[in-house]
Amino acid sequence: MVMGALDFMSTLSRMPAGMSNNNELISLLDAADTLPRAIALRARSYELLRLEPGASAVDVGCGAGRAVAELAERRIKAVGGDVSQEMITVARNRWPGADFGIGDAYSLPLADGEVAGYRADKVFHELADASRALHEARRVLAPGGRVVLIGQDWDTFVIGSDDPGLTRTIVHERADLTANPRGPSLPQPATRGRIRRHRTRGARRNLHGRGNARDDHGNR
Repeated sequence: MVMGALDFMSTLSRMPAGMSNNNELISLLDAADTLPRAIALRARSYELLRLEPGASAVDVGCGAGRAVAELAERRIKAVGGDVSQEMITVARNRWPGADFGIGDAYSLPLADGEVAGYRADKVFHELADASRALHEARRVLAPGGRVVLIGQDWDTFVIGSDDPGLTRTIVHERADLTANPRGPSLPQPATRGRIRRHRTRGARRNLHGRGNARDDHGNR
């Protein structure tokens, strides 16, 4: 199956080269977020957190705040953090009743053990030091808390064309723009919570909703 433009854009997490401002990025992400597969993937990430109503969670790299709002609909006390002031401003305007603030994956404005759930969507593959971010996740998690990380494998995108050499070059060049194009290799420290991964492996799996979710013992 040839990947459509919006299906490709649904995997974006940062401003592409040549995009003039965050408004363009937000518009594209808004369109992608309404795709059925994107909706299903977000819902699956909330399920993997296994939070009871009233529990607290942080969404790292929250962007315009959709996931925080959807968690609130599930009666989760969610807070969203992002490094972009513009994104936080948009999120606050869209969801005035939600909690958003400036913060990055290495230094979250949260106390030790403050949240029961930690969610990061299309964030860790952009980080130069994913291990450091994981230790920060451990710090803010309460005992028994859960981490859910979502990301794609940039090296496994499939683009249908009559010029395989050119498309191979495009895929590799795009992957090389990302710090960890195949997803970071995360350590398995003795944490207070268990780590579960949900990675969408390339365009075909993203299109068909066959991302893999496993816990730290390899169980689905």
